[in-house]
Amino acid sequence: MDDKDEVRRAIERLILAENRGKAGGEAEAEDVLDEGFLGVTRAKGREQELPDYLAEIAGADYASQTDTRNKRRWLDIPDPATAPELDEPGSAGLRKGSNMGIFGDAAVVRAVVSTRAPGTADRADRCYRNTFALVRRPSGWRVIAWQVTELPG
Repeated sequence: MDDKDEVRRAIERLILAENRGKAGGEAEAEDVLDEGFLGVTRAKGREQELPDYLAEIAGADYASQTDTRNKRRWLDIPDPATAPELDEPGSAGLRKGSNMGIFGDAAVVRAVVSTRAPGTADRADRCYRNTFALVRRPSGWRVIAWQVTELPG
């Protein structure tokens, strides 16, 4: 597997962990996030450091059809072979501006995450530009920082 595939797989694992929730999702996210994780800035400006982010995942029941706090997520960069459940139904794949760059032991990924509320049809209700910064560790690529911006429309 080349670096781009490994970086993409790390992002897939993180989004899948959010979709899973509970202890399994928390453990998967913790495995993808670097121990020096600087945090995630959510679309509305809310900052989350590692403990708060992991606690949110652990407390989420994304499988519930009634827990409207938790949105299901799709990703525009997944490999259908490794993360088919992240492929948004009816999507055209990569959205404008989605790409990745690898710079030695650092990487930046720009992707779009689409969400839908549990119990709704398989269509996106919101789209967000996600920018991930990753570092290469002996254990693999790890997310060190993450920024989310809501896209118009």
